[in-house]
This record gives sequence, structure tokens and C-alpha cells, in this order.
Amino acid sequence: MNENIMSASEDPEALYDDKNLKASTLKALISKLTCNDVENGFIHDCLLTYRSFTTPLQFLHELTERYRNASNEDAEMQRVVTLRVFNVLKLWIERYWYDFEKDSSGLQEGVTTFLTSTKDLPISATIKSIFERQLSGKENITSSEVIPPLYVPTKPTETLWEMKTNEIARQLTMVEWNIWKLIQPWECLNLAWTRKETAKTEAPNVLAMIERFNYVSGWVATTICNTEKTKDRVKIMRKFINIAKDLHSIGNFNGVMEIISGLNRGPVYRLKGTTSVLAEKHKITYGHWQELITLTDATKSYANLRKALREVDPPCLPYLGMYLTDINFIEDGNKNTFPGTKLINISKRRMIAETLKDIRQYQQKSYNFAEVPEIKAKLFDEQVLEDKDLYLLSNWVQPP
Repeated sequence: MNENIMSASEDPEALYDDKNLKASTLKALISKLTCNDVENGFIHDCLLTYRSFTTPLQFLHELTERYRNASNEDAEMQRVVTLRVFNVLKLWIERYWYDFEKDSSGLQEGVTTFLTSTKDLPISATIKSIFERQLSGKENITSSEVIPPLYVPTKPTETLWEMKTNEIARQLTMVEWNIWKLIQPWECLNLAWTRKETAKTEAPNVLAMIERFNYVSGWVATTICNTEKTKDRVKIMRKFINIAKDLHSIGNFNGVMEIISGLNRGPVYRLKGTTSVLAEKHKITYGHWQELITLTDATKSYANLRKALREVDPPCLPYLGMYLTDINFIEDGNKNTFPGTKLINISKRRMIAETLKDIRQYQQKSYNFAEVPEIKAKLFDEQVLEDKDLYLLSNWVQPP
């Protein structure tokens, strides 16, 4: 063990690396959150991840107990603890209101009871005002200012392939944004989205985003493999590549990845006759495709995609799978308890919190595209076949 880390025998409830808390009991964690030198960044990390080792009600109980137990301390310590307890509560209510929506009955009642019991404190009145404002349900997400000109189909029979690619990209983006903005940090804890028996309740929006990704990717592959003539397949591939290009231009990296994933599916990839015609007769479109393949390359943990994401101004829609891969990697390499102890592994939670903060920062500013029902409806009603059927079609349109 690092010589700078305090051993469990010196403090059985906490392990430190210099001043950094590495592992602790829940009680010791609350003490750290309410000490004089705590940084707000550490508080945010804990509020993002505490559900991985305790419940909201238990967290609130320990927090309020910290305030009550401070009455046994000297006056200065009481003052510090009081301010810090209410600071944690303020940040929790202001920035992590989803906890109070998800567990509204017990948690809202617990906060109300605590604020009532401390109503003589000026700071308690301040927190109560914030709490009541949040209960009123004000929206915190801002949107981009300008609504682009709409493309509305002029004929009821107009197919998706006759519609403008930039409007298809916008409508795809709005469908996905309406899922993305609802993803909550608790859905990404303890790999909740991977547990089939509970994923629908513990990670509903992550699961919906994954299902949407698979749907669009499958739609791309199915449409191409289900097209008999080479010239028609080339036309459809060009359409999808141009949609992906437009998705990239509006910062929807998740949508780009969906289409590139569909184009890279085995049954599509083997259609070399189609791609060779595309490369020969439509060099510009083919070049765009290759650029998007490079952008979405998973090499070096999606290095190109991360760079592009850092350079774009919100609103944008990142590729969720990149973040889920990050969390998977952290979970695989770090135990929930600190090695050699039964203490909560705080270091692991802080690493996960960094990924959750990345997700949250791209949920703050929404797209301002208007819905076009005629296009949106078609984006939910496309045929999607499984790979075994796609291979049958692929082998039929281009025999081995």
C-alpha cells in the first residue's frame, strides 16, 4: 500500500492519500462532505454516484444526523458543519433534482421535515425557497436560438428517399435528443443497463437509447440488403451517407455512429460490387463516407470522436456507447470496496463521476428543430431484419 495512504488500523472508517479520500464508510464520507476544506467538485462526484452504494433516504438520514450530532461540538465546529450540511443539501436540490422526482414521496417528505425542524435558521429558509421552486417544475434546459427553415413533404405519398437529407437528419436528431436528455446518472451506475431483469426500471432511458441505436443501424442494413438492383443500392447508400454527413454537421455523433454501424454490418460490408460502383462513380460521397469511418473509429478509445466532440459547440449529441464503454472499463478494473477492506471505494466512484459529468454537460442545451410529423412517422415505421435474414438477402442480391 502507498505509504501516503492511511491504513485501516489508523482510521478504520476512512483511507486517505494525502488529503484525498480514497475509501470510507458512509458516515465518514458524510463527515468529509461537511468538513471545512471540502471542494465542491468532490461533493458533485458523490451526489452523482452515491446511489451505487446507498439509497437516497439513507444518504439524507446520514446528512441530517451529521447536523444534529454537531451540537456536541464547539461553537465554531457547529457553525462549519451547519453551513456545509446545508451546502450539500442545496447542491443536491439544485443540481440533482432527479433524485427527488424518482423517489419523490419519501425523499421530499424527509427534506420537508428537516427544513421544518431547522426553520429558525436563515439558511434553512433559503434552502426551503429553492426546494419549493424546484417543486414548481421549472425547466432548466436551454435551447439553441434559431429554428432552421423546415422542409415539409408536399405529397402524401412522398417517400423518405425523396425527402431532403438535412431534414431527415434533424428529425432523427430530435427523436434521439428526446431520449438523451432524459438519461439520469443513476441509470449508469452498477452497469444497470446490462441487467435484463431490471434494466427497464433501473436504466429505462439508457436502454431506450441503445434500442434506438440498434433500430436505426438495422434499418440502414435492411434497406440496403433488401434492394435488388446494384444501381438502386448505390442510390440508397448515397442517401444514408449524406444523412450521416448532415448529422455530423449538426453535432449528432450518435446518429452518425448509427448509420456508419449499419453500413459496416457484415451483410452490407460483403456487397463489394455496390461499394466499388460507389467509389468509382460517386467519389465525393465515397470520400465523405471514408471520413466518417475515420471519425467513428474505435481505435484508442474513440480518440477521433472525442476530439471532434471537444471542438463542437452545443447543442450536440454524443455517442452514448462510448461513455458506456468507459464505465464498463472502470467497473471491470475496480471493486466496489477498496482492496483489503470493506470500505466504499470512493476512488472508483470519482472516476465514474467524471464520465457522468461528460454526459450531463451535453444535456444542458437542447436542439431547436421543429417537428415534421410526416417525416418523423416514417422514422419509426421502417423494416428491420435480424442478421441471419440480412445475410440471406445479401447473398441473394450478390451471390458468394
